[in-house]
Amino acid sequence: MIINKNEFMKKVLIFLIISTSIVIAQEKEKAEIDSINLKTGSFVHDGNWWLGVGALNQLPYLTGVFDGLSLGATIVTNSFNVDEICYQIGSSAADDFFNRMDTIKVGHMYEQLQELYSDSLNLCINFDDAFKYVVYKLSGYDNEKLKILIEMYRKKSIKK
Repeated sequence: MIINKNEFMKKVLIFLIISTSIVIAQEKEKAEIDSINLKTGSFVHDGNWWLGVGALNQLPYLTGVFDGLSLGATIVTNSFNVDEICYQIGSSAADDFFNRMDTIKVGHMYEQLQELYSDSLNLCINFDDAFKYVVYKLSGYDNEKLKILIEMYRKKSIKK
């Protein structure tokens, strides 16, 4: 069986077109599922998003979150008048959270987020709440309070 060059090129071209269209269709589905919540028109960063990002991107993302929070805390703390009552009230809550964060390594945070989102009940929890939950968990927060907190985050996410 002899195949001429033109015939062979047509088959290769058809194969490439079909395989490319399959890949494009799959990427489009991933993009649609990935992150847009059509009800609010905003990005949804929840457990499904986190697990879909993959480990290669999760660690740099977490590092950026840590660095951003640290920088933000420094800027905010330095820009307010420490004698104002609103600063004192807000500052004590922020100080508590950032003191807890200071004891946590990014690797531990990553492991705990993976564990948290491995439970399908927690996939609906947005990343910000999951991050706070893990900070409290890793810093020794009371287990009963953690149970209440995780239930609150689940209910909050379901309402959206």
